[in-house]
Amino acid sequence: MKYFFLFLLLFSGSLIQTNAQNYFENFGKIGLDQIEMKTCFFDPQADAIILSDVAKSSFIQADGGFNLLFERITRIKILNEAGKRYAEVSIPFYQEGSIQEKVTINKACTYTIAGGGISKISPLDPKSCYVEKTTENWRTMKFAMPDVQPGSIIEYTYSIQSQYLFNLHDWEFQWDIPVLYSAYEVRMIPFYEYTWMLQGRKSIDDYKTYVDTEALAQQFGSIKYNDVVYKFGLKNIPAFSDEQFIPSKADNIIKIDFQLASVNRPDGSKIKIMTTWPELVSDYLKSTNFGKYVKKSEKSAAEILDPDSLIGKTALQKFDFVVSFAKDNFKWNNENSQFTNKSPSELQKDKIGNSAEINLWLVGALRAAGLSSDPLVLSTRKHGKILMDYPFSSDFNTVVAYVIIDGKPVLADATDPFCPNNRIPIQYMNDKGLVVNKDNMAWVSLQSPTISTLNTSIKIQVTGSSQQAQLISTASDYEALWYRNNYANNRKDLLNSLSKKTYQVEDSSLIIKNEFDRKKPFIFTCTIENKPEVINDKIYIKPFLNESYTENPLKQKVRTYPVDLTYPVKRTYFSEIVIPEGYTVQFLPEKSTFTDELFNLEYNVVQNESKIGVSLSYSFNRPVYQTEEYARVKAMFDRIVKKGNEKIVLAPK
Repeated sequence: MKYFFLFLLLFSGSLIQTNAQNYFENFGKIGLDQIEMKTCFFDPQADAIILSDVAKSSFIQADGGFNLLFERITRIKILNEAGKRYAEVSIPFYQEGSIQEKVTINKACTYTIAGGGISKISPLDPKSCYVEKTTENWRTMKFAMPDVQPGSIIEYTYSIQSQYLFNLHDWEFQWDIPVLYSAYEVRMIPFYEYTWMLQGRKSIDDYKTYVDTEALAQQFGSIKYNDVVYKFGLKNIPAFSDEQFIPSKADNIIKIDFQLASVNRPDGSKIKIMTTWPELVSDYLKSTNFGKYVKKSEKSAAEILDPDSLIGKTALQKFDFVVSFAKDNFKWNNENSQFTNKSPSELQKDKIGNSAEINLWLVGALRAAGLSSDPLVLSTRKHGKILMDYPFSSDFNTVVAYVIIDGKPVLADATDPFCPNNRIPIQYMNDKGLVVNKDNMAWVSLQSPTISTLNTSIKIQVTGSSQQAQLISTASDYEALWYRNNYANNRKDLLNSLSKKTYQVEDSSLIIKNEFDRKKPFIFTCTIENKPEVINDKIYIKPFLNESYTENPLKQKVRTYPVDLTYPVKRTYFSEIVIPEGYTVQFLPEKSTFTDELFNLEYNVVQNESKIGVSLSYSFNRPVYQTEEYARVKAMFDRIVKKGNEKIVLAPK
């Protein structure tokens, strides 16, 4: 389990009194040790270092109730040119309808270091701050600190006041640069109970809790109370290494998450927020923007689907027809949501909608076609995995269709026109999803049921000072979807990706087949021309060019989180090398085979008088490999890199 423990933050009397440095009163008080710092003592290669990152959340009375106040102060030492990117600050905040969280930049300065001290202080110009829309309900305040150079220290403090009590701020201790000190203080009141969950660590370096009796007691209604203070602190936190094969940084970083569990009213009654999964499913089905939307979609879809087109069709044919109809008639607005903002009739009129509007309509349309279908709510890869022990609707952020065809379950989505009808988009393949059915609620795996393949064929011929190669790549299933999402109708980007492999490709030689046909493999061919590698009259040839991995993507000696490949994959490379006249084969790589329950690898070489045939085939049989399997996965990549980059040597006769 990535979460090691959970507590209810309650108003309790059995507590420990403590005092801590008030970082918010020390703005601008830079110590000599921070001024003279040149590197991080436990990470000498770091581009920057978080000297301190401290925040606190508290409740303030407002308009007969409470608002949340989040305050933060961050101090960063910029160590080199690359570290200057940490002077660009982004602050997310929430908005719903006409109500939004209020962000205030209290202070922000850059301290220029020279001669063993601070030679210049450059304050942030408030006019340089601006807001960007991130999603339907999230905005981001952005600004760049002024006059930043290697050696500078930047410091900023801001506050966010919020009416959304469910948005008690989570806290990330870990950055992608080292952190010397990170602390979070939460001041609780007796009217709200939250759960908190620690991820990435088994314990907190500095955990204290006490009743703040030094402050005057507050009163709400007839109840007097003092804040209960919870403090969480960590020291010398290593940088988070965001390697490949990780779906979400949020799933693996060291952090604390908070969830509102219940509300205690002054009259003694309690409103339970943390519910059960059956209760959550019931709420979904009663919702105008979910369950009732599906029922309306079933009626409206029955009116616009051609009944004659379904006569005589099998269940699978009906499924394919309805999903294709939705993909052909509706366009996704790139917003993931588990709830709708418009009615089915408005979607049919506008022809554009969010993921819930399109896929809940799809569920209704499949029912109208006589198929058994239910919504399945899930969390996208970037949004993070679902914690199945804690039923919170906010953990989900999108929905797809769950369909039973000939007794077998199938997942379907209509937001991605390139995705096969019986598949869901790559970003939706995130552990498990919940089937929203009152009588048959179930958790369903979102992992791919089949291995996706990529086959690459190469024919290499060396003539004089030129090496020419004909390359054909054929991708199926999710490998094909990846190519279509990245390169369909964008041959320029495909050419750029080939050039990054150090290939010289003529634009006219690039041919793409089945570019938009999601039912067929994605195929592209091209001609590559390069100078051959010649050393002492010998020709060195890489049979697979740079198509296979040229280096191991896994760099860490130890990894504390799984290797997530998204889907099982098999890749095969075959190269035919024409032996140029006047040359003979001096060296051929050895054949190799490796097979176990996790992986397969086979490398083969065949030679005749005029040609050499070389093949490499490997497969990862699982989409996800656990932490304890990391060493084996890394070793597998080492094998792939070694065999995929061995060279054939041709020598003059």
